[in-house]
Amino acid sequence: MKSFQLSFLTFFLFLLSLNLAEAGFDYGEALEKSLLFFEAQRSGKLPPDQRVEWRGDSGLRDGFEQGVNLVGGYYDSGDHVKFGFPMAYAVTMLSWGAIEFEKEMAASNQLEHALSAIRWGTDYFIRAHKQPNLLWAQVGDGDSDHGCWERAEDMKTPRTAYKIDPEHPGSDIAGETAAAMAAASIAFRPYNSSYSNLLLLHAKQLFSFADTFRGRYDDSIPVARQYYPSSSGYSDELLWAAAWLFEATDDQYYLKYVVENSEPMGGTGWAVREFSWDNKYAGLQVLLSKVLMEGAAFLLAVYSDYLSMSNAKLSCPEGQIPSSDLLKFAQSQVDYILGKNPMSMSYFVGYGPNYPTKVHHRGSSIEPKSMLPSPVGCVEGFHRWYDSKQSNPNVLIGALVGGPDKNDGFSDDRSNYEQTEPSLASNAPLVGVFAKLKSMPYAPEIAPKELRKPQSTFHGVPVQFIHSITNSWVSEGATHYRHKVIVKNMSKKPITELRLSFENLTGELWGLSPSSEKNVYVLPSWLKVLHPGEEFSFVYIQGGPQAKVSIIGYH
Repeated sequence: MKSFQLSFLTFFLFLLSLNLAEAGFDYGEALEKSLLFFEAQRSGKLPPDQRVEWRGDSGLRDGFEQGVNLVGGYYDSGDHVKFGFPMAYAVTMLSWGAIEFEKEMAASNQLEHALSAIRWGTDYFIRAHKQPNLLWAQVGDGDSDHGCWERAEDMKTPRTAYKIDPEHPGSDIAGETAAAMAAASIAFRPYNSSYSNLLLLHAKQLFSFADTFRGRYDDSIPVARQYYPSSSGYSDELLWAAAWLFEATDDQYYLKYVVENSEPMGGTGWAVREFSWDNKYAGLQVLLSKVLMEGAAFLLAVYSDYLSMSNAKLSCPEGQIPSSDLLKFAQSQVDYILGKNPMSMSYFVGYGPNYPTKVHHRGSSIEPKSMLPSPVGCVEGFHRWYDSKQSNPNVLIGALVGGPDKNDGFSDDRSNYEQTEPSLASNAPLVGVFAKLKSMPYAPEIAPKELRKPQSTFHGVPVQFIHSITNSWVSEGATHYRHKVIVKNMSKKPITELRLSFENLTGELWGLSPSSEKNVYVLPSWLKVLHPGEEFSFVYIQGGPQAKVSIIGYH
């Protein structure tokens, strides 16, 4: 189950490569191949337009022993277990990529394939969620599955299905599935509104289920613990799901949930080094940054913009880093995966002249039914195919394998699953990454993100306010506006202890800290000093005209 371990910084820098140099890599080809991997992982009755032809129908009776139809969905990695937790995360990330990079995918003629990949997962989740407070979370178990090396089309291993319910809760997997359904509803909204509404209904029910009946899913389903334990707990998934539901609905209930629970549930007030199928805190920070600021697609894009506008640098333990270096690092990581590394190896199967050929993957390693019609048994599979020194007969195009060790070493060996096995969770984020990179073969001129006019400049006070409305919506017959205010130090001296008073503020405010005085706010705890040329933003939501902001003190 091991996979390429992308840190939060690395992953999001992939998505933020706004200053690409000519690299010699065809990101459009990589995008197309990244979506083929998901077709190779399909379980169930395959559609007529299936492009990975060495795959066939499989798992056609999944769930039948438990009286439920669980046909479909995705096999997790090189095995044939359908682990719902990482599958839901993969669908969330596929949806996020389709939302943020919709135009880029459409321009590359890959949007339809991306939406098909998402729907293959969401259709399965709909079947797995037949009641508001019940979710079928897994089909098959790793122990029995790993004792057999066979094609999915020949499966004889137990297909036991496992569920969560009020007596056996799983807030983490229910929350992640709610996030996946909410994100997918946004992706489908312009193309299939009825399906989008159906997904949103499931998302709301799943979130309520997750929040009302709290508990870790791997306590309710112990067979999942060895493979996908919920080590970070379920708080991150509850916040993550609420943030996606707010993004999908603009319902203040979900935003209020995140705001009120961010401190007790943690993860929103400190730097997070990991973003994965297990730990969603970093993704939550990014999504909230987008929701509240609406100025850039992801957290590091916003931060990079701030650094560039103020000519500032990122302070890290190792020293200061200019924003341009962050972007260069992003490109280097993408290029490393595609072949610019000491091994000159592409860790993305099917891309480039040199890539892994002995991928740890049952279906890829055994001849397809068209060439070998007779079933392949468990023991035969190990002796004849798993132990073979030959390359896999089927190329698992678009699979990101586990990758090199810490010394850049790599052994292309089928038994070396830590380095040669792919997974849904590792591959899903790459779809959006490649779409973004494909659209930007060179460094573009960066246009202003919005028309910004100073609200007022106070005489004798070296601070400028730039006020804009970034979103509006109608709720219960009233129009609400999201107001964004940029505060910029126009002087040549640092400013501390800035105190702002508000008049006509009727909604909630984020980005400032309340003081002991009524309607007076101060700089947030993380921003002690506003340096010359530096700026920060705060956001408030209300109906009607903007609030009046006044400076009543500063040093």
